Amino acid sequence: MVGALAQHLFEAGCDVHVLTDTRSHLAASLANTEISVHELPFFDRRYDRTLAPAIAEVRGEHPPDIIHVHGARALFACRNILTMQPTIYTVHGYHLLHHWLGKRVAATIVERRYTQYVSKILFVSDNDRSLGLRHRLFAKSVPTEVIHNGIDLDVLALTPLRPLTPGGPLRVAFLSRLSYPKDPLLAVDVAEALGQGFEMEMIGGGELEGEVRRQIRDRGLASVRVLGAMPREAAIEKLRHTDVLLLTSRWEGLPLAPLEAMAVGTAVVAPDIPAMREILGTVEAGILVSGRAPEAFADAVRSLVDDEIRSRARLRARAIVERDFSAGLYPG
Repeated sequence: MVGALAQHLFEAGCDVHVLTDTRSHLAASLANTEISVHELPFFDRRYDRTLAPAIAEVRGEHPPDIIHVHGARALFACRNILTMQPTIYTVHGYHLLHHWLGKRVAATIVERRYTQYVSKILFVSDNDRSLGLRHRLFAKSVPTEVIHNGIDLDVLALTPLRPLTPGGPLRVAFLSRLSYPKDPLLAVDVAEALGQGFEMEMIGGGELEGEVRRQIRDRGLASVRVLGAMPREAAIEKLRHTDVLLLTSRWEGLPLAPLEAMAVGTAVVAPDIPAMREILGTVEAGILVSGRAPEAFADAVRSLVDDEIRSRARLRARAIVERDFSAGLYPG
């Protein structure tokens, strides 16, 4: 999302400088562009206090008219320069609410203290803004706005439905970081509950990748493959040839993977969490599963074996993306 925003602003004639983590995917994606990229050690240590002077130095060399801060870690790192120019802060999910008590308290203090200095707060979902208000994570006097994550539908064209071959496998994809918030081990449990008649590809990397691979090996799940991290374009191409996207997240801000799946015509099975309710609503464009029982997710996936059900769901899903989540909705 940051990369797309940077490209859009650059094409509109802005002088764009992106500060990102050393050797990040964002830095690599902008390497062959004329956008200035400054790589800093954002993720060496959480809330690394050495970042603030480095960011201030970049700001001194390239004085900005406006700063757009993405996420709480960046908010804290920019704390010394928040009032030097108009500053927009985008919340990409309130992950701090899911930390253990001590860490949650510390993160809450940071959020409350520094959001009072920003010019505006953007949220990617109505749920995040509601959470912020409920937990008093920002002052009511700070202007806020909800702008959903948007995707480029010109790039993500709807592909023809691939009718299932009688007796052939249902193709399932898990596309996400292999980390605790995304709960990839539940996806492994779902694969085991599905039994025969399906193939699953798990796309993504993260701290749980080794454990996921071990669980798959120890359980003898030959129909499950871990592909690791791959470029976004390659991952979307995988989605085009997949029947079902399985999401098992414990929480989300507003996830992109299901929107991309809905855009290219892949059915979505996801947990019944606020972010997914905000995407799918009450329309039968995917299946939301209550609770976290693997068998319930497996039953939802099996229900999409029917070509007619999948065909109806994909058309409704594409319509939702076109109506609410197209990047073209915000041309300015």
